[in-house]
Amino acid sequence: MLAVRPNAVRLSTNGDGLDGRIAHAAYLGGRMEYGIELPGIETELFAIVPNVTTPHHAGQAVRVTVDSTGIAVVYPEYKTVKDPYGDGETQSNKQRLFLASLRLSVSM
Repeated sequence: MLAVRPNAVRLSTNGDGLDGRIAHAAYLGGRMEYGIELPGIETELFAIVPNVTTPHHAGQAVRVTVDSTGIAVVYPEYKTVKDPYGDGETQSNKQRLFLASLRLSVSM
């Protein structure tokens, strides 16, 4: 699963990026918040954008990019592993989340 920081999302109406569509937009004084639909992805992408002078509107097609430092891979569970002390015991880490930050370079 990928986790994306909302303030790492960049929106434009042309150029590089993934095709998206604004599902909803909210003006919150010093920022805009958007829900963005991406083809093939069930969950809307949530974005916080400081540009309030040229807002996007619901239904508008946009291009979506993400800063490389704003992406992380989330592993919801590990497989059962042998005890590192070698006494034959096994342990499960299903309740733990492991978050590994990635620097991704995606060419689109």
